[in-house]
Amino acid sequence: MAHYKAESVPKGMEKQFLDHSPIEKALINIASLESLVKGYILNCRCEGKSQATVDTYEQILTRFLWFSQANGYPDEPLKISPSHMRGFLWYLASESNR
Repeated sequence: MAHYKAESVPKGMEKQFLDHSPIEKALINIASLESLVKGYILNCRCEGKSQATVDTYEQILTRFLWFSQANGYPDEPLKISPSHMRGFLWYLASESNR
């Protein structure tokens, strides 16, 4: 999403250009974490990323889905906080049986 200088944006619309557009926000709000992961993996394949890369991304994101569900994280992407992500990264770094 491009960022615009305030003087080139109509008054009162500055925040709209700095945040997600209303369409992006609506799409993110209705999507579950699982659907976003599937969409991301599909996008990686469409971009021609190597199979090894796609497999690695899919493995890590599948772990995140499991971990988020097991720990009661919200399924709405916009409700995932930096604290949730730190919890998952701590889990990846510290658990031998993951």
